[in-house]
Amino acid sequence: MKKADWILLICILCVAGMLALWSALLKDADAENKDKNVVISIDGEVYQVCSIMEAQELFLPTAGEDSVLVIENGGCYMKSADCPDQICVRCGMIQAVGERIVCLPHKIIVTIEGEAAYDN
Repeated sequence: MKKADWILLICILCVAGMLALWSALLKDADAENKDKNVVISIDGEVYQVCSIMEAQELFLPTAGEDSVLVIENGGCYMKSADCPDQICVRCGMIQAVGERIVCLPHKIIVTIEGEAAYDN
């Protein structure tokens, strides 16, 4: 084997190692999200519990038009609401355990529940 062959072999092994590491990290992230749920409460009562891994668009009943909650990419956000202040829509995407979206005019609370990962 020539010097160029050895360099090519080392480059191929480095790329393969990085791909294996990247794949392992992605599996860990998916495993972490599988234990998370989106809990939707309306007027103090649990309306629905959904997996954070299942992409969907939910129409939540309100006094006026429906509020739209989107669950995708390991998080959720309010796509639209007919409340005057739009704070729930401007809140953006939540992904971590314990984060909430609150719409006071419609008494909607969206919470991410599950096991929180703590690094020591």
